[in-house]
Amino acid sequence: MSSAEPGRWALAGLYAGMVLAWGLNFIFVRIGIQSSPALWLATFRALLGSAGVIAGLLVWRAGTPLTRSERRDSLLLGIPTTALFFGLWFQGASQISPGEVAVIVYTFPLWVVILSYLLLSERPARWTWAGVVVGFVGIILLEQPWNGGSGRVPPVAVIELLIAAVCWAGGTVGLKARIRGPALRTANGVQLASGAGVLLVGALLLEPHPVIILNGPFIESVLWLGLVGTAFANVAWFALLARFPAPTISTWAFLTPVVALIASVLIFSERFDLIQLIGVVAVLAGVVVVARVDATEIVDGEPAV
Repeated sequence: MSSAEPGRWALAGLYAGMVLAWGLNFIFVRIGIQSSPALWLATFRALLGSAGVIAGLLVWRAGTPLTRSERRDSLLLGIPTTALFFGLWFQGASQISPGEVAVIVYTFPLWVVILSYLLLSERPARWTWAGVVVGFVGIILLEQPWNGGSGRVPPVAVIELLIAAVCWAGGTVGLKARIRGPALRTANGVQLASGAGVLLVGALLLEPHPVIILNGPFIESVLWLGLVGTAFANVAWFALLARFPAPTISTWAFLTPVVALIASVLIFSERFDLIQLIGVVAVLAGVVVVARVDATEIVDGEPAV
């Protein structure tokens, strides 16, 4: 056995842990919102997650000081990347099964391609555009608007989740345009904390008298979403990013909604008809094509899910 093998196995385990953490986030969101208003649950996750990320940066001295403009940009990017993304995602998730939520949210790479083209004048390859088209056709098949949806999916919730994905993508494009290299670690912690502050203000204004049941499932959800699904997953992402190009890692991003789908089927007995299954496969196929074909590192600042 060569000395390099334990390193490869460790990296594979780290990636598996990150994907598992992100995938199960969708399950714990569904569990948590049964005991808390969605906006408050998103706030608790962002507060705990940002505290965990910042603590990790301080303990391991992994952060890089930001310039004044980078601090400003990081603070502003916390609005779409954390506040709007988490808030809209958790709100939409209160009405849709976790597996379906994961598939819709993971249209994120498709939106990154579109926003990079519109805002950064990047010209993706033809196959990248093909992946985008296939992905969005998959969303149409999944939701079946000609039947008024699946009969169990409120259109407003779908729109909230799609806007959440756009916000996540917009924040990613902003990070790519404004911040590079090791400073991304620090910027990620700053935008998480900034977004948490915005979420807290929003929760106080929009849900000033929340009914929160401090039971076991709620506490477990907050701890998982904050410490495992945010802090640990962020550390794992940047550790992997230090060894591999972002496109190499993100090629397998489709495994996150797959984890959520499997867990939702096992835990919540989520079911899809044949057309919806074709839609799920199309979305995942589109994500894979986009990740494999696009040679630019469009997901440097990805860790938000």
